[in-house]
Amino acid sequence: MKVKVTGLKSTISKINNLSKGNNKEINNQCKSFIENAVIGAKEVALKGFQSSDYAGIKDYTITDLKWSKNECSFEAQGTTILFQEFGTGITYGDLEYGLNYPRSKTSPTFMRGTYGKGKGSNPEGWVFVNSNDIQSKHTYPIHTKKNGTIVYKTKGNEGAKAMLSAYNYIKDFIDRGGKRW
Repeated sequence: MKVKVTGLKSTISKINNLSKGNNKEINNQCKSFIENAVIGAKEVALKGFQSSDYAGIKDYTITDLKWSKNECSFEAQGTTILFQEFGTGITYGDLEYGLNYPRSKTSPTFMRGTYGKGKGSNPEGWVFVNSNDIQSKHTYPIHTKKNGTIVYKTKGNEGAKAMLSAYNYIKDFIDRGGKRW
């Protein structure tokens, strides 16, 4: 999942105009400005994933910043990213979030309850087995099996919206900073 910021044409145009030419100091300031925006967004995303209410294993990683030409980015990776970012099940949270998420033409539509094994489409919830103690406000243990694994019932979790928050952070940072230029 990559974050791409749109809707800042005027501000980005000003920054690009300032960074054109051979003025090394201005070019470095522009690069530093953009990098600071992305570093802050990365911290926002990390906090969002850390505090998500997802009951499963949070196997996310946030990549280092990557520069390509004049673009700076990071990615959230892991097998449970969709569950954490958009939420699971159809009971809690913003069900329209996956439909309205800023994405490219090649990205799939994220309908709550349809990804993974699709169990989230049941409004009554679903059960799963886990050997770990799970702390989630919408998940609770039903019973423990003889082998020590625990059967849990859940109706899902709200989306953390960590990457959407990162997107908004970059947008606000650039908009505020660009107005000073």
